[in-house]
Amino acid sequence: MAADELLRDVVAVMVSWWERVAAVARLNVPEFGSQRAVSYDVVRSACSVLAAHVDALLALEPQPMMRSISLREASDLPAGTTGLVHRSAEYADVLLDLDGARAGLEVLQLHYRCRRQVGETDVPARHLPTPCQTPCGYKQLFEVLNGDGEFDGAKCRQCGTTYTAQEYRDLVTATGDMIRRTGARRRSLAVPGRLDDTEARRA
Repeated sequence: MAADELLRDVVAVMVSWWERVAAVARLNVPEFGSQRAVSYDVVRSACSVLAAHVDALLALEPQPMMRSISLREASDLPAGTTGLVHRSAEYADVLLDLDGARAGLEVLQLHYRCRRQVGETDVPARHLPTPCQTPCGYKQLFEVLNGDGEFDGAKCRQCGTTYTAQEYRDLVTATGDMIRRTGARRRSLAVPGRLDDTEARRA
């Protein structure tokens, strides 16, 4: 399902920019039926045109373009945004004013998503629930992987403290013992940082 969704996004995004560049560069505007075919030839043609006219692509002025986004993303759009919500499918088709800068970002995002789909990107670091033992105020650790992609310890992204795999296991044990001994909830272990807005509860 994820691969099919990505393929549809690649065609929809690349062909839409192909149509806009073709219009301003006085090229033959591609013609499609009611549904754009998800095929290698369509994407290859779009990429060939865009690669030959990068200057025209990046210089495009804002213009309404249709994009399919999740309902969560749609909820963050400004009031009055035009579109059609598909609640059962959990997405919305919306009209957004997109320019050449957005075109560049969308192409880069698609490139990254394609590389991630075939396993060419690093796996994002997983958040670990155990708090850092130093009083840094952030209290969030993320896993560290070795060259083989196996768990090799943890690192605090606030203070930079690192833990070996054994040190992290010891920390988990010590934290569990403290929770059982004091009855404290894990959430209460977080100490407000020096720059935290404690009134608005926003770090």
